[in-house]
Amino acid sequence: MAVDSGRESLRPPRPGSGTTRYEVWRSQYKADRYLCDASTRDLLDRFRYLVNLIAEITPDGKMAARPARDASSLLYIELFQHAATELELRGISANVSTFGLDRHLPSVKWPRRHDGSGWRRVMHGVEATAVIKYGRLEHLQAMLDGKGVRVAPASSYGDVSLGSHRSDDELRREITRSGRGMSVQALREIGGRQFPCGPRVPLDGEMTQYFDAPDYYVWCASQVCDPRLFVDFEADACLVIRDVKAFVDRMAWGIARALLAKPPREMVCSAQPVMYYDPYRMPNDWEMRLDVSMHKPIRYAYQREWRLVTMLAPVREELEVLWVDPGPMGDIAEIRYVGDLVGDGPRRLLPA
Repeated sequence: MAVDSGRESLRPPRPGSGTTRYEVWRSQYKADRYLCDASTRDLLDRFRYLVNLIAEITPDGKMAARPARDASSLLYIELFQHAATELELRGISANVSTFGLDRHLPSVKWPRRHDGSGWRRVMHGVEATAVIKYGRLEHLQAMLDGKGVRVAPASSYGDVSLGSHRSDDELRREITRSGRGMSVQALREIGGRQFPCGPRVPLDGEMTQYFDAPDYYVWCASQVCDPRLFVDFEADACLVIRDVKAFVDRMAWGIARALLAKPPREMVCSAQPVMYYDPYRMPNDWEMRLDVSMHKPIRYAYQREWRLVTMLAPVREELEVLWVDPGPMGDIAEIRYVGDLVGDGPRRLLPA
């Protein structure tokens, strides 16, 4: 998974320096309070989704804090410390047990049919290079047997009925900055050219910049076999695609055939992991590299999404769902069946 933090973090203190990593992060934030203009509502929302990012379900079906085993995990913990520090500076208790956080943590559930082994049997032997599609067994079996793959327009994911884990505005991305030190000035057009007029007005609060894209086709999966994703996506099985290159080739041909009734002048398919970014911590020139179809806010980073995107030219105002025929996939994929999940729902965050 790739996460662009937008800024270089301070290196962890050396052993024996007397300063903990958390103290370094808190001092770093106090020197650059990039959340100081965020509303309390937005700040609490950020605090909640950062807690969600540092929580995980272990193969034994227990809730734990994600260990700091890689750069991404360290980044989530660092950002959590920043948000907690800002809350404390505002006199708000930054306690994990407050703000109804239990409702935002992953549900602790495990497969009924795998009593005693938790998630270990389901996750065993899944290659790190595989792509995982979560869903209902009947739908995944149809895909495996070559009976069709549903490819939806990106605009369809704006449907709130899909739930918070799947619903998102896939045609818009945003970057939020502090307005401190910035100002705006009116422009007047004279002879086809624009000239500033009137006084400069200082900005107060946050400034949000939006990036929009025309509609496109997208097929979503994940790079990880993770217990919480079965729960989030209400899945009782997953399709493990071992040969990703062959899958992409077959899907591209299938999409091209599905569009034959009204062929576009140009069709471009791309497949890759999603890049996650932090809307509050972006360098000034980063927006020049922002790809709406392949970048998502960091709140979704735990999903480690992989996607197949298809762009059409000329752009069409309305895209219809495609039913794609990539052929049977038994030679490049397999199904892992989980079945019904049991458990008692969300739990408190436990020490790692």
